[in-house]
Amino acid sequence: MEQNNHLYHLFALHYSASLIHRAIREYRELVALSSIPNQQGYFIAIMYTLCHKLGVQWIKSCDKQCQ
Repeated sequence: MEQNNHLYHLFALHYSASLIHRAIREYRELVALSSIPNQQGYFIAIMYTLCHKLGVQWIKSCDKQCQ
């Protein structure tokens, strides 16, 4: 997990603890149900989706196709 420290630090700088904890809860719940080969990518996808659902700006700009 140490290889992901940069990512976690970046999230901590940009997002609230409550949003991050919500993403962690969703991640743990879904990972418990199935095997996820790219766990880091899956967590990022959850964070991305939550940001959009909550109207929070994503770290990077989204393109026109982003919903």
